[in-house]
Amino acid sequence: MQTTFFNDITHHGLTIEQVAQRVNASTATVRNWIKTGYLTQVSKGVIAQESLDHFIAHVVGKEKLHTRANKLSKDRHDYEALEHRFEELYQQYESEDLGTQYEQLLSESHRNKEGIYYTPSWIVRDMLNHITIHPRSTFLDPCCGSGNFIIEAIRAGIAPESIYGFDSA
Repeated sequence: MQTTFFNDITHHGLTIEQVAQRVNASTATVRNWIKTGYLTQVSKGVIAQESLDHFIAHVVGKEKLHTRANKLSKDRHDYEALEHRFEELYQQYESEDLGTQYEQLLSESHRNKEGIYYTPSWIVRDMLNHITIHPRSTFLDPCCGSGNFIIEAIRAGIAPESIYGFDSA
């Protein structure tokens, strides 16, 4: 901190607008980060530079935040290489092992940014144990990801031709 000619204290930092521009987020989002303690104000509308540096280094991409915040650390995936690697895994693994291997190909920041969450097989099995399944049951997984629900539905006795799964591309 410095003082001016009239002994007013001046603070070094960035305005909320500067922070918003730097992290590609709205000023409302930045204000929410202030309210939740992610960023520290040194004066009205001024964010401490150290606070922003810490936020970028230790929070963004590691914690679930507003989508725009996690864009800062979004990994750029080579989708052709991922597809090739997945095809290799497909030859080596079966069922849920394949899904587990696929999940491990994706970085934490990419999964956070894309909203990718996987339900462990043991939870899926427990969920399906609590419903009645008939040979002619139809099963829909609206967000199938690596297929854990679909695999368990087949194991539970639902015919593969009666199973439908959707996911974002």
